[in-house]
Amino acid sequence: MQAGRSFGLDGAEVEVLARAAEYLPLDEPKNNDSLVMRPWYGQRSFLLSGDVEPSIERCVRPMY
Repeated sequence: MQAGRSFGLDGAEVEVLARAAEYLPLDEPKNNDSLVMRPWYGQRSFLLSGDVEPSIERCVRPMY
């Protein structure tokens, strides 16, 4: 999964906000390997940020 993708899940819509397409994880897992997703259902939404660090948080832009 990469930023810019979205998919439906049991009546909800889920946007993938991060990891960028060019992101390459290292051999050892890091916090920034986490996906950042925004599920929404009707008028309700929330952010699933995993353990990303501030450098990734600043890059996340929801697609409203």
